[in-house]
Amino acid sequence: MNKVLIVSPFFPPFEKVGAVKRVEGFVKNLPENHWSPIVLTMDWGYNDLQIQQDKRLYFTRNIAFASWKAYEVADLRAAESWKSILLKKLIRFVRPIKKYLLPPDELVLWALWAVPLSRRVIKSEKPNVIFVTAPPYSSLLTAVILKKMSGLPLVCDIRDDWIGNPLMEKESRFLRFIERRMEQWVVRNSDRVVVMTPASLDLWRSRYPEDKAKICLIENGYNEEEFRAIVPHRFQDFALVHVGSLELNRSPELVYKALSRIGAKGKRIHFYQYGLALRDFQDMASRYGIEDVVHFEGIIKSDEAIARIKGASMLVLLPTQNAPTAIPGKAYEYLRTGKPILMISERNSATEFMNNFPNVYHVEPDDEQRCIDIIDEIYKRKDTLRTDMKGKGIERYDRRKLTKELANVFNLLLEK
Repeated sequence: MNKVLIVSPFFPPFEKVGAVKRVEGFVKNLPENHWSPIVLTMDWGYNDLQIQQDKRLYFTRNIAFASWKAYEVADLRAAESWKSILLKKLIRFVRPIKKYLLPPDELVLWALWAVPLSRRVIKSEKPNVIFVTAPPYSSLLTAVILKKMSGLPLVCDIRDDWIGNPLMEKESRFLRFIERRMEQWVVRNSDRVVVMTPASLDLWRSRYPEDKAKICLIENGYNEEEFRAIVPHRFQDFALVHVGSLELNRSPELVYKALSRIGAKGKRIHFYQYGLALRDFQDMASRYGIEDVVHFEGIIKSDEAIARIKGASMLVLLPTQNAPTAIPGKAYEYLRTGKPILMISERNSATEFMNNFPNVYHVEPDDEQRCIDIIDEIYKRKDTLRTDMKGKGIERYDRRKLTKELANVFNLLLEK
């Protein structure tokens, strides 16, 4: 069996970062495609004894705890103590310093621990290919260093576009110049660059026409085996469910307006938020008089999130407004349920993809009346809705099938 060294500072069972689900699926399914994964990651305090005893996992010290703490204190469920207030002030002070001194991101320092350990791992395990996933984009730089040291083929998995992505772009012209050079260096030294959406594929190939043959598409997806095994959560009311962060570029205000005008409390229509949510959105619910039907449940484990998705009456999808080429990872699990999906977004890659499936209702961010009409329609039809997705095309996004595509990329590199 061939071996692949997977470089990812975030890896399960650290369930707090949803993006690692893609890598987790690859690691789980690669062995049946004759590839044995070896994972290089940071130590997140694993409690799973099987994980701890697995010799295919190698850990460096964790240098991202501070960043995760900053993420946690931004959530409205975090206690407002003098310590948290002081920490927030400290974060506001330190963040611009890190931005200018540590491009492309603070985990660029991870190379100081990852490279020495990787050298030992490569020597002992003798992998055939290196696979790295980003963001963080600094992981790509670390992987290129490993390629140059080892001579092994390198496959870079880009989950979110880097240069040209409004969500990631720095304000400083100098930093943008530095990161463009970094991206060029990564592409030039990679053997394959894998992106997740057709729009990303077009973007990367147009930017690097001389390297377009090495840029390929392996889309995101869901885990069918995991999905079937999880029992749906039982809600006591008509439940609108949103799974994912509510941050500055993902606002539920249009849903709030609709719930306020539709008389949600009397109809027992409730909105459940799972994931980080800024305190502003709790205050916003109070302003619209719907604080009794809006529930902020905080960050939960991935299997619990799927249980809520499967048990929802209606799912709410809020694609990041300034990431035009991205498709939210949760969209695939949403689609797998066959449940009605209220998608609030301007037209972008996510809307183009989602509109290919049944029970998806697209609403422009300023169309309050359409949002009200859709919620009211689904509420009235709640007892007669059909959610069978068999033959609707979502099965092609099963991560087991997508892993086979990745294994074929590895195989072609070895043949070459």
